[in-house]
Amino acid sequence: MKTLFFEIIYKTWHLFSLMAPWLLFGLISAGLIGRFFSKKWIKKHLAANSWKGIVKAVFLGIPLPLCSCGVIPVAAELKRAGASKGAVAAFTASTPQTGFDSIAATYSLMGLPFTVARICADVLSGLLSGFSIQLFDSGKDSKLIAELEESSCSGSCNGEVSDKSEVSLSQAKTSLGIRFWQSIKHSFVDALYTLPKEIGIPILVGSLIGSLLAILLEDLKISDYLNHSFFMYLFASMTAIPMYVCSTGSIPIAYGLIAAGITPGAAIVFLVAGPATNTVTVTSLMKLIGKKETAIYLSSLIGSSWAVGFIFDFFGWFPSGSLVCMDSSIGVYENICGVFLLLVLTHAIFGNKIKFNRS
Repeated sequence: MKTLFFEIIYKTWHLFSLMAPWLLFGLISAGLIGRFFSKKWIKKHLAANSWKGIVKAVFLGIPLPLCSCGVIPVAAELKRAGASKGAVAAFTASTPQTGFDSIAATYSLMGLPFTVARICADVLSGLLSGFSIQLFDSGKDSKLIAELEESSCSGSCNGEVSDKSEVSLSQAKTSLGIRFWQSIKHSFVDALYTLPKEIGIPILVGSLIGSLLAILLEDLKISDYLNHSFFMYLFASMTAIPMYVCSTGSIPIAYGLIAAGITPGAAIVFLVAGPATNTVTVTSLMKLIGKKETAIYLSSLIGSSWAVGFIFDFFGWFPSGSLVCMDSSIGVYENICGVFLLLVLTHAIFGNKIKFNRS
């Protein structure tokens, strides 16, 4: 028992440290994006009832640091601003699946081919859901409920910083240089406090679950029971849909599933379905765009993730180092980044007594 405990601690730290350098880079990038791409700017470019609006919704949503609950209030605002149901669905599908932090973390653990496949699945699912809903839209708008603004996370959610980037009258009188450095400062506060506060627990829990899956299921291979890709994709879908996982916290879980014998394609299915679907997202979308459209949304997500997963498995691609790095050594650099990231997450989660002046 004691040996198992230390093995879990070791492999959890190993997994966490491997992600740390890239995750820190991703958090800083996400902080900059979240600060300079305000809600007002997003609404301006996505509030268009057209096919072009759907494409914009997908490609602008991919880098934004919003999780599946944080994206709902923004989607509600887009709907109010005149965006079509297809654009709202495309934005809701593509935004929570990836962000700069999750892309960087995916690359650090799974390698470039798997990261590209994950981004392709994100783009495909967003476009497919948006175009399908636009094509079959009956034109009858569903009633938008004001409670959608509060149906998800309280306060900021996964980098959904309060929109204080809108310049007040007094701020407008300050020099451009001062405003620029204020934005940079606020971006780092978002990157090292606001974002970690929302995704810190999922990252830590996901790292623990990933190491547990790799250890406990090492001898009990999933492939022994699910001996066909169809059943693995079905297993990944049924596991991910009801579960709330953020795009970054889902990575170590997918890592552990691969170590336990699931195919990389099925892991892609999990990474698509997990962040983009949960009970809050589904029930909110039913009110926002309608029940039929929500069913199309879910079908598009599952269908596109299965398609990308099948292609990945068909060509025999494999995440580079995903099973090897559990037993490989990590260097001083990774350990230092791991310690720093752990301090950042600990402060963000538990350091409520320390207040940052964001004005």
